[in-house]
Amino acid sequence: MTRIVRIGPDTIGLLDRIAPDVFDAPIDPELIGAMFAAGNHHLFVALDADLVVGQCLGMVLHGPDRPAALYIDNLGVTGTHRRQGIGSDICHWERGRVHLGLAGVRSRQRHGPAVLSRTRPAVPDDPVH
Repeated sequence: MTRIVRIGPDTIGLLDRIAPDVFDAPIDPELIGAMFAAGNHHLFVALDADLVVGQCLGMVLHGPDRPAALYIDNLGVTGTHRRQGIGSDICHWERGRVHLGLAGVRSRQRHGPAVLSRTRPAVPDDPVH
């Protein structure tokens, strides 16, 4: 049974044990520090006991002609845990837990990363589905 956790400065220690092929390269402390400092990046991981077996990295994009959107840039699941719905679970968890006022979220995907965007004005405490 896996659990999903948002990675932040207080949970970064969870990245000490990562299964193969979850990330493209080893975690670089300087790069992850810059990611946290940017403030618009969101990293969620799937844990099997204390081993990271999946990850989803997204960022919030703001444009002058469209509402804020959560752009899922990277998704990885180790080979031994694929085809179990972990990737989908992480993406759904990220979409639901990023507190950005992305109410009425819709998803679209065209030969690349999924983009989640707000389809109506955000309402406080309006759940994202």
